[in-house]
Amino acid sequence: MKKVTIFLVILLLSIPSFSAQKFLLGISAGYYNVSDSDFKEVYSSGSGIYGFLAGVNLWKGLQVFGSYKFFSVDGKTTYTKEDLKFSMNPLTLALRYRYEKEGWKVKPYAGAGIDFYSYKEDVVNESEFMKDTSDSTTGYHIQLGGSLELIKNLCIDLNFKYTVADAKPYEKTVKLGGSEFGIGLLYTF
Repeated sequence: MKKVTIFLVILLLSIPSFSAQKFLLGISAGYYNVSDSDFKEVYSSGSGIYGFLAGVNLWKGLQVFGSYKFFSVDGKTTYTKEDLKFSMNPLTLALRYRYEKEGWKVKPYAGAGIDFYSYKEDVVNESEFMKDTSDSTTGYHIQLGGSLELIKNLCIDLNFKYTVADAKPYEKTVKLGGSEFGIGLLYTF
């Protein structure tokens, strides 16, 4: 985490003046599909994901973009049918390029970045065999999307993101990464 913070500080200090830059703030909602097959047996294929977005235009379509999101899903153990609740909070940092053409209302983009996942699995009725688990892991992603300007300084953002993030809470690796489809509302200033 320290390396990311140092990288951000250096990046922000290298920009000559923020007066000509555009900042982005927004909210998002979408669907996240965890790729792990064992996870899908216990919980389902996916669930809603919601969060906050922020970014800054650096230079000629180049952006630093970040998000903090909330994902939660209920499930049951496969054999004993114990109630479970899984939640995770992905923190994403990405560098993306947005193609900007004069007169275009839609601005497509592509990018890649790193993801920091904190996750927790709550067992409703803990026993000596089933206990709550929490941990964190790091992953990486690619993303594609486009933003549509509704009115000055307000746009809708449609996006697709695929993440690779493996966690190992026990002896077995769980693939927490997967595909995400989302829509966001962004305010630029």
